[in-house]
Order: sequence, then structure tokens, then C-alpha cells
Amino acid sequence: MTGRFQVPYTRAQGRKIETWTFHLPDDTIEIDVHLHSDSAGTIFKASSKHASVAGKGWSGTDIKKLAAEVEADLKIICGELSADRWKPIYILHVDPDRNEHNGNTFASLRIRAEPARLDIQTPRGNDGRRRIEKDGSVTAVQERSPADEAHIVGRIKFDSDGSRTVIEDTAQTRAAIEAMQKTLEGFGRLLAQRTSPARANPEDLPTPDDLVDLMREAASNASS
Repeated sequence: MTGRFQVPYTRAQGRKIETWTFHLPDDTIEIDVHLHSDSAGTIFKASSKHASVAGKGWSGTDIKKLAAEVEADLKIICGELSADRWKPIYILHVDPDRNEHNGNTFASLRIRAEPARLDIQTPRGNDGRRRIEKDGSVTAVQERSPADEAHIVGRIKFDSDGSRTVIEDTAQTRAAIEAMQKTLEGFGRLLAQRTSPARANPEDLPTPDDLVDLMREAASNASS
């Protein structure tokens, strides 16, 4: 579990109580810091009532070193706790598109994989929504199949032929995503070469069967 640790400015002298804040995506841990002074010297003591660290305490004579120690311990503790709740994932977007505008025809295919973490303790919603943590914030992503929803281009409504899927982040899925992207990139480069003006007959455009052969070549190059 990643988090942001906030320590306010502390005066060098004076007896007082500080509050340090450890920000998590869906929670906040507050650490109370007490400054104790006696004939033996000065010592800082830190503790929290938060259930994750209740009963644990820190102390030291250097408040900066103490803050660093507390932050390091909280990252370890929260990381161990979050492993039971948050699982690394990718949000895989596959978006084919073809439309016409002012007599021009456009066709594209985009594959995008966004890293995030899935809350495995919260069930998938009936509408396909999954609770995730992304970029330090807790939000939701809605899985969808082709034509589950529509998108707006200009003032025209199109049925969506794309998909959005939550997949586990493993070595296998990372390799598969990379292979897909490399294959499609290679296919695009081969298609550009096939339609290049440098060819003897650039008007000899590839047929659908030619496209299949180009994709096979791109797949072979990506796997080699």
C-alpha cells in the first residue's frame, strides 16, 4: 500500500503535541507525538489509536529520525495489510473505430493497458463496476463488452465496439499485452511499407487476404 506521509513544522523548543498524518488511498492514519522533557533530557514519543497500529509506539531524541522511522514502519505495516485486499491489475482497453466525417473515412485500433489495483474484498457490481485504486485515489472502473454502451462523437451517437476488462497483473498477462502491442505496431509498419509511394505500383492496395499475411508476418516478428 502506497501512502503519503505528512509531518508539520515543529519548533525546536517547547512542550506540545504534534499530529503526523499518513495518507492512504482509502484511509488516514494519525500519529500523536508527545514531547517529554526532564532532567535526563528530551524525548519524543509517537503512538496512534488507529486499529492498524494500535499498541505500537515509537520514541527517540531526534524528531526527524523518528518521523522517518515511523513512516518506514507504516509503509511496511500497511503494505502487509493491503496485500489481503488490493491486487495488482491492468485495465485493458481495446477500442476499434471507423467513422466518416466530411467525406473522409477514418479507421483505427487502440490497445491500452492501465496499471491499477483491485479491491478484491468488494464484489463486482451488477453494472460491471469494480472498485480500484489508481494514481493514489480510490475510484471505480466499469467493465464492458462491445456495444454495452455508446459513445458520442460530435453530435452523433455511436454504438461502442470496444471492450474494457480488468485482468490480473502477472508475468503472463504482461507478456501477452506486450506481444499484442508489438504485433499491432509491426502490422502498422508493414502496412505502411506495403502502401508506400516508393513501391513500383503504390495503387496496388492490399486485399483482406494480404492484410492477413501482413498480420502473420508481424506476429512472427514479434515472437522472434
